Amino acid sequence: MEQGNLRLYLLRVLLTRDRFDKFKTQIDESVFQSGARDLYKTIGYVYRDNPNTDSINFSDLKLAYFNTYFPNHSFASQKNIHEIIDNIENQEPPTDEVVETAIKSMYRIKKADELARICLDISNNPSDNGFNKVEKFLNSVDEAHVEQKNEAVTKDVDKILEALQEQGEFKFNLPSLQSATNGIGRGNFMVIIARPETGKTAFWVSLVASTKGFAWQKKKVSIFANEEPAIRTQMRLLNACTGLQRGSILNGSRDLTKKVWGEINPYIENFDCVGKTMEDLNEYCANNDVDILIIDQLDKINVTGKFNATHEKLREVYTQARELAKRHNILVIGMSQASAEAQGRSRVTFSTMENSKTGKAAEADLILGLGKEDEEENFMSDCTRFVTLSKNKLTGDHAEFEVVLVPTTSRFAERK
Repeated sequence: MEQGNLRLYLLRVLLTRDRFDKFKTQIDESVFQSGARDLYKTIGYVYRDNPNTDSINFSDLKLAYFNTYFPNHSFASQKNIHEIIDNIENQEPPTDEVVETAIKSMYRIKKADELARICLDISNNPSDNGFNKVEKFLNSVDEAHVEQKNEAVTKDVDKILEALQEQGEFKFNLPSLQSATNGIGRGNFMVIIARPETGKTAFWVSLVASTKGFAWQKKKVSIFANEEPAIRTQMRLLNACTGLQRGSILNGSRDLTKKVWGEINPYIENFDCVGKTMEDLNEYCANNDVDILIIDQLDKINVTGKFNATHEKLREVYTQARELAKRHNILVIGMSQASAEAQGRSRVTFSTMENSKTGKAAEADLILGLGKEDEEENFMSDCTRFVTLSKNKLTGDHAEFEVVLVPTTSRFAERK
């Protein structure tokens, strides 16, 4: 069966809610081409926004697509969508067995195309890490989509412990955080929450670039910043990796800075991302070698869809961030604003996440709150921060500890 027919079969069956709910967790939306992908999203948005809708007819699908969710497409794109919907209408509803086969076939074809592109790129641009790219790609392939047999999880104690160790691939350079989590692995979604001017940006900068940070572990970190200009965060990274203030770098330590920065900058990519969407980030991760993706701030990333309230939109953003981690087998770290309720509090938990009715917090594997007491109550509070792990699916340890921020170098250290 041709790829185009596979996609039509799949879209046809999703027009009933019960079958959409049954198969949606098995479908990687990236297997669809752009027009069909937007139709797939439209079907999901209709069911999400209309809880009592059990099925979607073709007229309603067109109205939802053109009038509600994707109203600004070109004439050529609109014509393409009409043709896709007309072709779907001509398909007989397939059996569940056919659908499952189609899902696996589309996934195999997509992954084969991706592997071919990687190998072609290696052939045209030979490098030492070419085979590392292939290995990472193969490790990211979801075998559940490729193998049709079911295998029970291993019962071997040594293999279980070995697998758990691999889940802590990325080590935290704060001892108490590392102890509470045993590190964090690929496929996880971490959220850092704090009030403004508390040090969210400095915190992730320190995790990445200060001593024993992710970049020093030779992990490839891609940063998308919309909270402040990327060139400013680049300066923070310079401060953190050298431990030098800006004035010292400008007035005499430039050569030392270049030397130290040169050791980790191959592992860091930093981008301005004002106006970026989750689709943009998904495309970036699909086409680049990424171990860790940092988004500052996650709440400002755009998503397609119609939402009745801000918390509904943010729930979708966080859902897609989690899917990003799973789909690309990477660690995703997002910065999130805490509500005014957290102002002046040392203990900041996920209940204070701004514009959230549990939807945002439900998606994360690890939530780290960064608190700061009011200065008039604690004269040391200008430098002291309080870390609270209010959600920890990694180990269940809800640790709390104090850290000290050095603002001029964007470094954090634990208070002794």
